[in-house]
Amino acid sequence: MSGDRRYLLRFVIELMYTECIILIGGIKMKDRIIGAVAIVAAWFLLDIVFHGMLLVSEYEATAHLWRGAEGMDPIFTNVVAFVTALIFILVYTRFVSGRSMDTAIRFGAYIGLLVGVGFGIASYGWMPITPMIAGGWAVANLVKYTVAGAITGYFIKS
Repeated sequence: MSGDRRYLLRFVIELMYTECIILIGGIKMKDRIIGAVAIVAAWFLLDIVFHGMLLVSEYEATAHLWRGAEGMDPIFTNVVAFVTALIFILVYTRFVSGRSMDTAIRFGAYIGLLVGVGFGIASYGWMPITPMIAGGWAVANLVKYTVAGAITGYFIKS
């Protein structure tokens, strides 16, 4: 692992540790961790569908833009996904009142729109990607965060 990746991994681990300390004071830590693991598992499966099936031909056509499999770091990406899921749950539990399954799903959809437009669509402006990739990323994020909302609603009741 390169020095930059080690630094980023260390930063993510420290952030996760800080997040875990913050979580202890709120709703049961166990529910949040199980929820975060469930979100990461769902995101993994959805990534297979979106990136491994639906967008694969677009990625192959733009292969010069992407790292090869040997350049990817699955440990780093999974740690980042777990921390992201924990932060998603933290924001929901700290800032959303009247928690319910419906509220959690709507929260996830709004976050998905935010990330989908801010990352998926906006990337088209600074990366030489196809409109299909940009749109696919936007839709993927909308779906992934809506599912994260449903999972959060299941695990975080009040």
